[in-house]
Amino acid sequence: MKKFIIPSLFLALTGCAAQTGVVTPKENSYTVEATGSSAQEAKQIANATAEKTCKDLGKSFYVISENGNFNHAIDEKTTELANTASKFFLGGDVLNSEHKIMMEFNCK
Repeated sequence: MKKFIIPSLFLALTGCAAQTGVVTPKENSYTVEATGSSAQEAKQIANATAEKTCKDLGKSFYVISENGNFNHAIDEKTTELANTASKFFLGGDVLNSEHKIMMEFNCK
């Protein structure tokens, strides 16, 4: 029984780890690239990263533009369904995080 509980606990804890996107400064703005297991998660990571970037400068952020895509051999709904079930039963995603958000933002 212990052999099953310990890996399950590890999967549950690693699935909850905070993620951040990659910020690239531009001439008059910033871009952030974030990846998640769903479009919503990728967007949340992008927003949190932009917020932290501007907060570190003592400012708030605003979105200039946003683009998202999904690249995977399995369709989006099947991937989300499989990951939802695996989070419940295994504590983590079984399929790779394939949703990507590219967001341009600035601080004010």
